[in-house]
Amino acid sequence: MSDREREQWNEARAWIGKADEDLRAAAIVLGVTSPLSGIAAFHCQQAVEKLMKGLLAAVGIDPPRSHDLGLLADLVGPRYRLLPATSNGSSGCERGMPCALSGSGG
Repeated sequence: MSDREREQWNEARAWIGKADEDLRAAAIVLGVTSPLSGIAAFHCQQAVEKLMKGLLAAVGIDPPRSHDLGLLADLVGPRYRLLPATSNGSSGCERGMPCALSGSGG
């Protein structure tokens, strides 16, 4: 494995570690007496975002500084054939998914 590949994998692991933290936070806030579903949804969105950024890092692509899940899916999908590319810039937010749009300050 080249130094560059090792660096890519280390960055990917870091993103995946951050995603795991977000999932753990979501589980914690859902496990309290009065579950905090909005905060849990936020952390789930963050976990998906960070997982996709980790997938991009693994193939040597600098993840964009964006919270837009549609944009990230468009970048990840063709490289992994796991996610359908939206190809219309759709983030999924209009379908009721809790997510931050790029440029929304989130």
